[in-house]
Amino acid sequence: MGRYLLTTTPEQDAGIKYAYDQAQAQPPLPGVPPIVETQAEYLTRRITDAVLTPMVYDYDRAVDASILGSMYTIPPPNRPQARTDIETVIVDAGGTIIPPPEPPPPETLPREALE
Repeated sequence: MGRYLLTTTPEQDAGIKYAYDQAQAQPPLPGVPPIVETQAEYLTRRITDAVLTPMVYDYDRAVDASILGSMYTIPPPNRPQARTDIETVIVDAGGTIIPPPEPPPPETLPREALE
């Protein structure tokens, strides 16, 4: 796990303190216990939610695109066996095979698609 140091300016420090104070002043939602955290924990949570989570999402999408791109390199005659092998790996790893969507009936397709 990485460990990073964040250096802030005095103006950023003031902004962090203000945001933290505002968050602490908010009444909790009914039935939800208030979040009890230090200013450092607050900043870490906000950075994780606003910066790191989107970065991880983008990274995951890039990995997915890489996997899909690799699958396109399989020669067409080998794809049925490759699909079977890949589906076996997915199930063995605890995943689920999601069937492809059914194509729409011809009457719902745009006219140019039928020509």
